[in-house]
Amino acid sequence: MPAGTLVLTNNSDVVSGAGTAFSTELVAGDFIVVTVGGITYTLPVKSVDSDMQITLISKYTGPAQSAVAWRAVPRETQNQVTAALVAQVTEALRGQNYDKSNWQAVFSASGDITVILPDGSTFSGPSWNKIVELLNSIDPDAIQALADQIHTDALQVAADRVDVDAKAAQASTDASTASAASASAVSANTSAQSAKTAAQTAQQLAEEARDAAQEANPALQLTKSANLSDLSDVPTARANLGVYSKADIDVRTNGFIRGLDAKIIYDSTISANRITVNPGAAYLPSSGSILEVPSSITITIAQSALAASTWYYVYLYSNSGTPAIEYSTTAPIEYLAPYKTKSGDNSRRFLFCFRTNANTEALWAMAVGGKYRYLVDYGSFCRVLSGGQSTTETAVNISSYVPSFAKFVNLQLFNASGTGAMFVYTQLSGQAVTVRPNGYNDDLPLISYPNIYYKYSLAPGSAAGFIDIGGFSFER
Repeated sequence: MPAGTLVLTNNSDVVSGAGTAFSTELVAGDFIVVTVGGITYTLPVKSVDSDMQITLISKYTGPAQSAVAWRAVPRETQNQVTAALVAQVTEALRGQNYDKSNWQAVFSASGDITVILPDGSTFSGPSWNKIVELLNSIDPDAIQALADQIHTDALQVAADRVDVDAKAAQASTDASTASAASASAVSANTSAQSAKTAAQTAQQLAEEARDAAQEANPALQLTKSANLSDLSDVPTARANLGVYSKADIDVRTNGFIRGLDAKIIYDSTISANRITVNPGAAYLPSSGSILEVPSSITITIAQSALAASTWYYVYLYSNSGTPAIEYSTTAPIEYLAPYKTKSGDNSRRFLFCFRTNANTEALWAMAVGGKYRYLVDYGSFCRVLSGGQSTTETAVNISSYVPSFAKFVNLQLFNASGTGAMFVYTQLSGQAVTVRPNGYNDDLPLISYPNIYYKYSLAPGSAAGFIDIGGFSFER
């Protein structure tokens, strides 16, 4: 903690110090952080006038206060935070662009495609259009007709073989009868040899035709009317083609959900709340099918249509084949753990939830997958503990900002006490997060809903502990 204390004057850009050394602890562009009345103010420094006085870039808007403890945040620290945030956002956008390009190729390209995997490597294979074209090119009727013709030819060759054998026997008889006449015998012998050669050729052809007929056994052929149901091993055939039956899809995807990230804001210009759900897809148990959402869906809710301080739940459904969303005070239930639908209506797939304040304004928030974050710093509105001083484990109810099915809660903690450490638990007598005189922000597992617990190691002597809810995580 820097030396000395501050004197703050409402609507003034001049800050005076008592026992301070501004000239050695601050430079222009740094920030000072103070807490007045339970509210944290971050004030940018325009100039350091002396050890006892600085000038701010903008005027202080809080109430006048003296003997205020303060902290210094160097300009370089702020720059590092901003740079890290930009890098993370850029990486996330790059991944989204890869996903969009990959799925576009899978759904619309012809022939073979190459997709980019999350680690930067690539994978090549057929697009869905190519798979469909391959299946459509199979003509079982033509194959069956060819097999029938081969079978008929084989029967004819077998009959010809019998006839040839008979002729060969007759030729042998004729040769014996003409043995007295050498000229006739030679001629008969030549005829016999020719007949024998023809018989051997016919026998070879018959055997080849028999083999071909066996290989084209009608029992092994597919019929178009059976629509591939006459395959001997349907699952293996589908696996070889990389496609699945409806039953297979049900087994693999009866909890499927992709994308469908959402945002809700309150638009003061029209006194209405606006929900936007991004593209994606989800399995609907009622129809046993996947509903694709190709483009964003936005609905506007009049402020008068919502109740104050109330949880609302947003669901996806099919409106005669068109993706649509609705909001309701009816909470979701699990139809197949952990996947959720609207209680009493499994045609509505749960997406996310939101809460209104006392003026029926929706708290600004964004839901990405199963992670929910409040987008506006509501100060005391999202605060569940203000100035806590208890030295015994004390319950803090969080149900106003976290639904019952949440798995993790995002806590923003601040300990204003300079004498004692604050401990925060998500389970009574469980392992605690220790918050010394500084801030803490992290997701903690939610075990004892609707309560978390806190206590101080020593009596802090004044209002000291503050807990704000930054959001929560859930499964949908």
